[in-house]
Amino acid sequence: MGVMASPARLALVLSLVLLSAAAAAAAAATGARIPAAAAAPAPAEAEPTYKADARVSAVIRLPNGSKAKSMAFGNGTDLFITSLGGEVFHIDAAAAAAAGDPAAAAAAAVTLAREPGTPLTGVAYDAAQHALFVAGSGSGTAIVYFLTPARPYAVARRVAVRLARVRGWQTPYANDVLLGPDSALLTDSFAPLVHEVPRLERDLVAASEADARGGPAPSVHFHRLGPGFPSTAARLNANGLVFARAGGGGAPRELLVSNFDGGYVARVSLPPRPAPGAGPDGGAANSSVVAELPPLRAAGHGLWPAVRPDCMAHGEAGGVLYLSDNFQDRVLRLQLDPELSSARVTCAIAPRMPESVGGSAAVRAPTALAFREGRLWVLNAHMLDCPFVLPCKGQAYEIVGIDPAAVC
Repeated sequence: MGVMASPARLALVLSLVLLSAAAAAAAAATGARIPAAAAAPAPAEAEPTYKADARVSAVIRLPNGSKAKSMAFGNGTDLFITSLGGEVFHIDAAAAAAAGDPAAAAAAAVTLAREPGTPLTGVAYDAAQHALFVAGSGSGTAIVYFLTPARPYAVARRVAVRLARVRGWQTPYANDVLLGPDSALLTDSFAPLVHEVPRLERDLVAASEADARGGPAPSVHFHRLGPGFPSTAARLNANGLVFARAGGGGAPRELLVSNFDGGYVARVSLPPRPAPGAGPDGGAANSSVVAELPPLRAAGHGLWPAVRPDCMAHGEAGGVLYLSDNFQDRVLRLQLDPELSSARVTCAIAPRMPESVGGSAAVRAPTALAFREGRLWVLNAHMLDCPFVLPCKGQAYEIVGIDPAAVC
């Protein structure tokens, strides 16, 4: 991607600057300490395979102006979308894929919830409770929506849990969310922390009610990522969050966390879950950088753009990890070594849309990934086309399905 010169792109830069300034003010007010960032690696000598002329294999259309940010597949064709406009949608993926125009896409979507003034970022679906765990961005909350059992779904119960504070005035920025066996984990993008809240409905309600009374919320903790997760003050740091091995691999407290500003992926080993009644500090994690991503260019052409890693998804084979690179409109495929101590980029994915819909770049500021039935699904947030600080009512949003074998 070239220099960001359009008004929309300048607006995006301004919005990120404002977010960073707010984070800097919070850190200064609280005396927060952030480990120093590591030096940037040299540009990659070996360039990955890159077929820009490859085509996507499927498109799920989302409502125009939805400001879609993240997604979670449910049962069957259920698909749940969070929005930077503060909305949660349910979509029938098959109907949305068959939609031929924005009006049909909008008809296939049902608005489940609205959180005015709160951009909603990561989302995870809990099949056992038929519930959505949603990261509430700058509100510093995890919001859980328990749904009615049959379509058309509606919210039967909403529970908001305030994340644990390192200091009283430092509001977390909840970004991505991951469900473990008995808790939900969330990244904090403006502090080197992973937050933890309970997973079961009764425990969530107890935590929310305790917080409302002004007392400590049980089973709500933070974990410091420590010096092995170098970060930059007042920048977007901890971002995407997945298990270190697909499905947890029998070690659900072993994680991979991406650092947006640092351009790397770290392995994070959380300590055991604190005992009931323990304080908010859940103990320090053991972190180490697995993949320090160098600037990458495609097919030997152009500049050496820095990688800004966002979301992640495990792929089709052991050790394959997909990683979105927002500003460069691409997804990188990484191969992790068996010990999870290093990784290398094996492909840069940036296919094109079918000619019937313009043949333009198919990946546009990707902010959510899912690998399902051999296909990589990429949610296009279009933040470089229309930043979330603008209305974007006519902006199209979509999820594209990519066959990695056809692209790499």
